[in-house]
Amino acid sequence: MSRLVAWACTALALLAAGCGAGKPTAPPRHVPAIAAKEALTAGIDALRVGDLDAAQEQVALAIATDPAFGGAHLYEGFILSRRGEDAAATEAFRRAVELDPYNCESPLFLGLMLEQRGDMEAARSHYLRSAECFADAVQAQGTKPQLRVYEAVARYLHRGKLEGLQAISAVLTDYPEFPPAVRVRARFVEDDRKYFYRWASAPDL
Repeated sequence: MSRLVAWACTALALLAAGCGAGKPTAPPRHVPAIAAKEALTAGIDALRVGDLDAAQEQVALAIATDPAFGGAHLYEGFILSRRGEDAAATEAFRRAVELDPYNCESPLFLGLMLEQRGDMEAARSHYLRSAECFADAVQAQGTKPQLRVYEAVARYLHRGKLEGLQAISAVLTDYPEFPPAVRVRARFVEDDRKYFYRWASAPDL
């Protein structure tokens, strides 16, 4: 749970600051209502203490308050995936992608759900979108190892072991002791795609 909460808090900060920005051809990014962001923060607090019901309630409140808040739909997807409601989780991730084209995480997790359903062609298109989005974010914001690790994961899922290893090795060259990069590289070496399926409910960064 601690890794999920740490990732969730980081991702919420990225969402609030616009740090997941993709290509500038998309329409202006939706600014979530303050009350919706507060509800989502309360949902993350509920995750911190392991209260999945309260987390789901708060995320639902965030969506009801601001239905166009893509970040809230992203967390709805995580919660539904953890509950084993894969079809509903897939649709939540799909809404997140549609509502916030600037968010780099949403297409990655939608791709993971689609791959598990056997739709590899659609999954790969979302992996590519995520990888390109993260590459743009790194270029715009300077070198940030966590963003680069996500980009490496998306490239691994899109193109396979060799491309993933090349991408993560570049991160480790600059940040040799960065724990997420070390963990992810080990999974690439083992070519353990199923490990990343679990990211749709608990990203391990």
